[in-house]
Amino acid sequence: MTRRLQEVEERYEKAVKVLGEKELEIEILRELLKKKNPAYQKNLK
Repeated sequence: MTRRLQEVEERYEKAVKVLGEKELEIEILRELLKKKNPAYQKNLK
């Protein structure tokens, strides 16, 4: 059971890292859209 718990913890840590990376990518894309398309800011709320 200890091995199974370790596997689950490793998968959880990997998922958290991937999620963080995706959130960062989304934020970067939003910033790029703001710079390339000033009208985009008006559509954001």
